[in-house]
Amino acid sequence: MLDPKQNPGTSPEVQTLRQQLEEKERLVDHLEKEHQKHQLTRDQEEKLIVSAWYNLGMQLHLKAVDERLSNQNAGQSFLARQRQITSRRSTTFAANHGSR
Repeated sequence: MLDPKQNPGTSPEVQTLRQQLEEKERLVDHLEKEHQKHQLTRDQEEKLIVSAWYNLGMQLHLKAVDERLSNQNAGQSFLARQRQITSRRSTTFAANHGSR
């Protein structure tokens, strides 16, 4: 019935089916393009989130380092800090080994 070889003239049914097929193909193309747009937007948003997270981590790390350095350097020279470290070690060593 719908075989074009048996019916050389295009029947209204065939034309209707062809129009429906073309409409559905246009819809599929449109949906594929929309999907690609959404995927690109999602990828960009993901990159921005990762970048912001990295920057936040770096800021917090630098802040912690600055605080640690500012607490260590409270009016002491490098040699004074080294002397404190050495005296702490010897005090700890004497406390651990002197009470035998």
